[in-house]
Amino acid sequence: MRCVAEISVLVHATEDLDKVVESLRQFFGDLPYVIQKLEGHYGNPIYLITALQPDCARLLERLCPAVSKAQQEGEWFVRLDKQKLVRGEVALSNSDDVVRIRIKGGRCGG
Repeated sequence: MRCVAEISVLVHATEDLDKVVESLRQFFGDLPYVIQKLEGHYGNPIYLITALQPDCARLLERLCPAVSKAQQEGEWFVRLDKQKLVRGEVALSNSDDVVRIRIKGGRCGG
């Protein structure tokens, strides 16, 4: 099975949309990013950025050291700290302000 990654991130009105998109391009590459404008509870703009990376072998090379030394197979989810990614750092996060990555068919280790 080929490795496929689905990437998604929310960008709030208080954040710089261009900076977030540029940080995604720097980390994930020049993918076809889809930007949807949504509306928050108080009418504020929220943007949903999504992308599909059909061959994520290089992505796994970058993520695996941060995720775990153990093998991971099948479908798994990674949450990267969005603010740190904008600063060029890769860090896992359990907060809500993240870049979500769903990986199918990839594996770390072994």
